[in-house]
Amino acid sequence: MRTSRKPRPGAGSLTADRASAPALTRGTIARHHRALFTGPGELRRRACLLLTIVLATACTKRNPDLCCTTDAECDAIGFSSHAPCDLGVCVKNECTTASNTCDDDSDCAAGTFCVAGSCAACASSSTCPTAAPVCDAVAHDCRACVTDGECDSGACDLADGTCIDPTHIRYASPTGDDGQPCSRTQPCTFHHASATVDADHAYIVLLPGIHHSYGSFNGTSAIVCGQGASLEVSEAVLEMSNDATVTLRGFQIIQPDPKLSSEFILIHCDSSSLTLQDMTIQVTAPSWNLIRVSSGKSLTIQRSTLDGGAVLLDGADVTIDRSVFLTKTGLSYRDDGHSLRLSNSLFEFRSFDALQIVTTDDTLTAKSAFIYNNTFVNGKLSCAGNQFFPAYFEANIFYNTSLDQFYPNSPPGCNFTNNVISASLPVTGTDNQVADPMFVNPAAHDYNLQPISPARDAATRSLANHDLDGAFRPQGVRNDIGAYEYKAPN
Repeated sequence: MRTSRKPRPGAGSLTADRASAPALTRGTIARHHRALFTGPGELRRRACLLLTIVLATACTKRNPDLCCTTDAECDAIGFSSHAPCDLGVCVKNECTTASNTCDDDSDCAAGTFCVAGSCAACASSSTCPTAAPVCDAVAHDCRACVTDGECDSGACDLADGTCIDPTHIRYASPTGDDGQPCSRTQPCTFHHASATVDADHAYIVLLPGIHHSYGSFNGTSAIVCGQGASLEVSEAVLEMSNDATVTLRGFQIIQPDPKLSSEFILIHCDSSSLTLQDMTIQVTAPSWNLIRVSSGKSLTIQRSTLDGGAVLLDGADVTIDRSVFLTKTGLSYRDDGHSLRLSNSLFEFRSFDALQIVTTDDTLTAKSAFIYNNTFVNGKLSCAGNQFFPAYFEANIFYNTSLDQFYPNSPPGCNFTNNVISASLPVTGTDNQVADPMFVNPAAHDYNLQPISPARDAATRSLANHDLDGAFRPQGVRNDIGAYEYKAPN
């Protein structure tokens, strides 16, 4: 509290007895103010005298509703020293007795902080514990991290919601030097970081910017993340072999030169496992392939966008959910005793085959290919397998999609149940509707459903609990068919 500052001239004492202030209301003052200018002589004289007293009193008596506890607050209202409240706390220069209100941290219990006039568990992530490292911007409570960008280190352990210690991370920079130790202050290149990952340094953080490097993982495990980072390449960017396990998340890989004629595979996964999360991968050269999995272990794609080239899957367990494929040459899956699951995704194909499923093992008897709650736009669809292994399509939308003439719709082939199909894809099956799905604006690539869409509340089974946007299913009486669940406007 400031005790040495002298009162401003005319400010008077702020500690005077409030009871001595005249009991005047705004109405009383207003009436005397009118009398001062319009009343008879004696009334005008009395009004003038009373207003003079009021003004003089106002200069010496404090308004009991005003308060200040810091120099800045007192300066804002013209007080020359701190004036705390007799009851309650001072919030924005007004006294209040409302619970959990505050003007600064001193008004809150130990271990809590004053945020926007209320006591909260945290004011910033720096005040949160290691087990819950993120201060939520809305609730102002400490919680687990859910994205890499929420951690100062640039990497979040999504399994337990804690931020990875920088000492366990290899950092790569667009201007990195392979002679550096791959630390935060001395980053290396992506290639050098990929060659030096180990059990104690399983994370690679790509620092923001455009990287011109590639990664090679031979029998190693790594999680590569990098908010604000891009890998821009003119040749293959990622090689995986010898049972490597790699996760890529939160950045983009681009090949922007359409003039490149050599055939490259952007990501090659050989006898390894690959996971893509929240990724954008795009090529413009027509002869390039986005991903090739050969004799692989598994491929998982979640919340990602792949644009421009083919995805070739030859022998791997494949799971794709909440992703967008904007490819020119489609997705080709060759089964070799593995499984295929495609769900809640948009496949907008611009030419050639949209989706090709081939079974090479005549002894398979399981329903290994299951494609549900997706939206297919344009392109061709083909299934080739034995009589015990058809590809099962359920609760999908097919819009301007055709069947490949070389694979007739009979076993071996595609099996359709409870889909909405445009007239260009004549199929047989059960509970299928041949109808316009009534998208919001297909010309603008908006494949959300209109309120009158025949896909609304039309799924016979609840196969998914979310849609491509992450919205919960169902929003209505039953699940909708297709990648998008209809969301009523607010």
